[in-house]
Amino acid sequence: KAWRQLPFDEKMVISERIKKEGNELFEKGQWMDAEQKYEEACTLVHYCYSTDPGWRKNQRGIDDDVLVLVEDKGSTPEEAKQQLKLRS
Repeated sequence: KAWRQLPFDEKMVISERIKKEGNELFEKGQWMDAEQKYEEACTLVHYCYSTDPGWRKNQRGIDDDVLVLVEDKGSTPEEAKQQLKLRS
């Protein structure tokens, strides 16, 4: 997503908004929709991607050796705490 290219503080604002949407759905009993929002919120700062450009066509899945984990913890200890709180 293009949101992943934003500065950390902007990603956190968007993530918190999406998480709030998830909370509202949860309160309405729409648990599956809430879960999707929670996943979307944390994947702005914690996600992985494949460096293999043909992985979608190879019919065998993704090999671990071509996965890259991205964990944007910001640039300060306070931002790292924010990121961890969002993921929990």
